[in-house]
Amino acid sequence: MPLPVISVAQMREWEERTWASGVSAESVMKNAGEAVAKRAGDLAEPDEPLILFLIGKGNNGGDARIAAELLRAEGVEGVQLMELKDGAESLPDFSDVSLVVDGIFGIGLNRDLSSDWCNFIERLNEATQGLRVPVLSIDVPSGLDADTGQPRGAAVRADYTLTVGAPKTGLIPEHASEFVGHLEVAANIGLRDAPPLGEL
Repeated sequence: MPLPVISVAQMREWEERTWASGVSAESVMKNAGEAVAKRAGDLAEPDEPLILFLIGKGNNGGDARIAAELLRAEGVEGVQLMELKDGAESLPDFSDVSLVVDGIFGIGLNRDLSSDWCNFIERLNEATQGLRVPVLSIDVPSGLDADTGQPRGAAVRADYTLTVGAPKTGLIPEHASEFVGHLEVAANIGLRDAPPLGEL
């Protein structure tokens, strides 16, 4: 069955139907984290991979944290977590990093980013692109409006975006492709009671 392309509001409605059916948000987040861990493990270099997880305050940060913990439990030693609070943090040395996992902002971003966050994302893009370090964004590249596909001041330039549930409308337009990269979908994360394709 083809997946619908949905708005942020429709994704929220889908989540609410899931919680109402008795499925917990924690179980869905765990499933999303497992999907991220698997994809990150596939993308990272097999010989002594160093995977850097950028973790924000929201659900994307939670997915990233779960994924990092799962990879560590599987014996992947080169897993680093960077907790981000205000965008004023200094970037680490990317010379040994084989993959960056972007879990800073998700689909709930509904405001323009501060100058500190814009500066951080621009520095991140410059570092990863300059050293050709691939970036995997969770659900939506951080800073990209998930409805319109326009940056909220700045947006992570991902090589891969693993969106959860179904593609968001902002990930599809051509103008968003330079940020989204290769779009993939983690569809089976436990969301329930999705309406038929034509109703979303």
